[in-house]
Amino acid sequence: MDNEDMIRPSMTTQTSMQQTDNKSMQVQMSKEDSDIEEDDDFVLARFNDRFNDLRRFDKYSDCSFKIENRIINCHKLILTACSPVFEAMFYGPLAETHAIRIDDIRRKVFNKMLDFIYTGRLDAGSSVQELLELYYCAQKYLIEGLERVCIKYLYEVTTKANVLKILRIAVEMSLEEVVYSVIYSIKHWMSEGETFANFFMQKGHTRLSPKIVGLLVTEVFEFKDYNSILCFVRAWCLSECAARQIEPKQRHIKHIIEECGLPKPVQDAFVYQNHATAKEASGSKTLIQRIYHKAARPLVIGEENETKSSFWFDQFTSVSAFSINSRLLGAQQNISANETYDEEVYLEIWANADIIHSKEHVIYNADYNSTICIKLANPLIFFPGVTYTLKLKWGDEHADAEYPRSVFADVAKYKGIRITFSEANEMELLQGSVLNGIVCDTDDLGKW
Repeated sequence: MDNEDMIRPSMTTQTSMQQTDNKSMQVQMSKEDSDIEEDDDFVLARFNDRFNDLRRFDKYSDCSFKIENRIINCHKLILTACSPVFEAMFYGPLAETHAIRIDDIRRKVFNKMLDFIYTGRLDAGSSVQELLELYYCAQKYLIEGLERVCIKYLYEVTTKANVLKILRIAVEMSLEEVVYSVIYSIKHWMSEGETFANFFMQKGHTRLSPKIVGLLVTEVFEFKDYNSILCFVRAWCLSECAARQIEPKQRHIKHIIEECGLPKPVQDAFVYQNHATAKEASGSKTLIQRIYHKAARPLVIGEENETKSSFWFDQFTSVSAFSINSRLLGAQQNISANETYDEEVYLEIWANADIIHSKEHVIYNADYNSTICIKLANPLIFFPGVTYTLKLKWGDEHADAEYPRSVFADVAKYKGIRITFSEANEMELLQGSVLNGIVCDTDDLGKW
C-alpha cells in the first residue's frame, strides 16, 4: 500500500467531520437568528410601549382631549406622526390651543385608538361594536393601517349569527368599505343556500331598516337565487310587522316593502308569494309526528272521497313529504297479511286561497295497516304565519277502501320547529285525520 492510499481515508474522515461541524454551525446560527428575531420583536414591542407609558403615566403631555367629561392627555408629535388630521389640528393655521372636545367617539374606543397610534398594535379582544367604531376613528383621523387592521379583525369575528348586526351598524355609521365587505360575506353564504330568514324569528334579532334590506336585495339579486331572497325579505316583513305592532296582512306587508325602494315587479313578487321551492337536502329528514289521542271513525272511500287538514309553522321550514295512514285490512277481506297494494291519491296543498301543489301520487307496494310517505318532487319552504291546507282525494275506483282516522294533538314539535294543526270545524275535529306527520329537512333549520 503506498502513502497515497494511507492518506485518502484520513482525508475522507476529516472532510466528514468538517461537514458535520458546518451543519452544527448552521443549526446554531439558525437558532441564533430565530432568537434574534424574537428579541427584535420584543425590543420593538417594548420600544413602542415606552411611548405609550408616557401617555398612560401622563408624562410630558402637551395636548388634551375632553371625552365624556374626562380629560385624556397626549403628545402632539406622536399623534401628528400617525395622522395628517392631527397635524393640521396642532400645527396648522387654525391650531387648537385648548382641550379638544370629542362628542362622536366613546372614551373607551378613543383610548384603544390611542393605543394603536402609540404602539402599532390593536387589542385582538375588541368587540364587534368597538371594531366598527375604531374603523370610524381611522376614517375620521386618516390613521394609516388602522382601517386595514379593523377590517381584518372584523372578517375573523363575522359569523352568520352576527353578520346582520354588523351590517346594520356599518350602514348607520356610513362605513362604506365595511358595508360591502359584510355584503360579500352574505353573498357567499347565500350562494351556498343560506337565507338568514329564521334569524328574524328569534328573540333579540337584529332589526334592519328598509334601506338596508333594499341594498341587500339589490346586491344579492345577481345570484338569481330567488327563493333565498324571497324567504329573507318575507322574514324581515314579518319581523317589521311585529316591531310596528301591526298584523302581518298583505296590505301591511306591501306598505313595508314599498319602503325598500325596490322596482315594482320585485315588490309584487315579495308581497304575494306565500311559499318557496327548496333544493333537495342531502342531510337529515325528520318525521315530525302528531301525538295520538284516540281512534275515530275510518274514512270510507265512496262515502267520502276527500279529506283535509290545515296547519301552519312558526318559522321557515323545508318540507319534503307527508305521512298518512295507509289502507285498513279488515278481517272480512280475503287478503293475506303479507300482501301489499298500490296507493293512488291526489294531493293538493293550498296556501290560504292559492294552490301551491297539485299532483297525483302513486306509492307502489304499500303495506296495509301502516303508514305511507307521500314525497314531493321538490321540497317546499313553508312560511310562518301562513295557513296551509292539505287535501287528499281518491277516485271512485277505490270505493269501499277504508283508511283509519285518529284524533291527534293539535301541536307537533321537533327542536326549533313547531307545527300547529287545525281542523276546519268541530265536526272535522271529532272525525279525526289521516295525516299523522310531516317530514321536514331538519339539517336546514339554521339555513332558513
